[in-house]
Amino acid sequence: ERNLFGRGQQVRLNTSLSFKKQQVDFSFTEPYFMGMPIAAGIDLFATNTDYSEYSSYESKQIGGALRTGFDLDEYSSLDFKYYLAYRRTTGIDHSVAAPAIIAQEGSNWKSSVGATYTWDDLDDPSIPTTGLRAQLDGEIAGLGGDARYGRLEAHAWYFYPIYEESVILKLEGNAGHIQSFGGRDVPLQDRFFEGADSFRGFASAGVGPH
Repeated sequence: ERNLFGRGQQVRLNTSLSFKKQQVDFSFTEPYFMGMPIAAGIDLFATNTDYSEYSSYESKQIGGALRTGFDLDEYSSLDFKYYLAYRRTTGIDHSVAAPAIIAQEGSNWKSSVGATYTWDDLDDPSIPTTGLRAQLDGEIAGLGGDARYGRLEAHAWYFYPIYEESVILKLEGNAGHIQSFGGRDVPLQDRFFEGADSFRGFASAGVGPH
């Protein structure tokens, strides 16, 4: 609901159920916090994911986030987030799993802060035909909890009409780097996993620790 009780507030409840993943998400956003042009919101989630077929482990997560953001100008915005989650890694088959996965068996807490800069001049946010949307996303984990790392990601989507508005060319690029510190490995849940729709030719989570 994008206009809760006619106040412009946004609320979302999403759940998905499959053999590989069960997930529940809730979010609430106040677009004009305390009457100012600053958005503020809260996220809550619970996820259970089965990677046993590809990477020999199962992951359970429950947590939430506090976030705020504001527009810098007509095309750019800046968002901030504090994230807290409890994660548990189970179901590891020690006979086939990689040492990097076996070493992460058990539970951990993640506490992090992050910021996202977005540039967006798309002509339509839902069905764009021209324009660029680009994001730079940074995160530092280590404000309490067990995770200790820094992460930086960049994403870009460019749309160009080839034949009027009937045929649109979409170019997409993604890059990221994650670096642990404090003598600790990056938790499995935070590492980069690609595959299926995100990396054609590989199974879901097929590109990552095995």
